[in-house]
Amino acid sequence: MATGIMLAGKIASIVDDDGSGTTGTVLDKAWMQALDQGSIVDTPGAMVFRMNGTNSAVINNGGDATKTLTGVAIDNGTGAGCGVVLPRNSNGSTPAAAYLALMDKGGTYYFLHVDDSGILRIHTSAPTNATDTTGTVVGSQT
Repeated sequence: MATGIMLAGKIASIVDDDGSGTTGTVLDKAWMQALDQGSIVDTPGAMVFRMNGTNSAVINNGGDATKTLTGVAIDNGTGAGCGVVLPRNSNGSTPAAAYLALMDKGGTYYFLHVDDSGILRIHTSAPTNATDTTGTVVGSQT
C-alpha cells in the first residue's frame, strides 16, 4: 500500500510500504529529492514530516475536531520560528495573490489575501489579478 500526499489535485507517492516500488505522478522527482533530506511517516490518524529525525510538521486526520496541519515548535536559536509560505500566481501578464481560505460554521468560504499595496483583505471569493483590491480591509491598517 503506497502512502501519498494530495497536492493541487495530483497524488505523489512518497513511500511504498509493500515493497513493489515507488509510483506516482510528475511530482515524484521533487518528493524523492525532498526525502533525501527528510522523511514522511504515515502513522494511524496522522502523517508526520521529519527532518534529521525530528518531527517538523504533522497532518492529523483524527476526529472532526482534530483535522489539522500543525508545525512543530523548533529550537532555531536566534532565527525565525515555523512559517507557512503560500506563493502567488506568477503568470507574467495576470499574476494574483496567494490566499488563505477559511470556512465559517454556515459553510461559506472567506478568503484572506494581501493586495499589491500590502493591505490584508477578506472576501467571499479568491483573489485574481482583476480583483486584487476587492474585499474588506481587515482591521485598521496604515
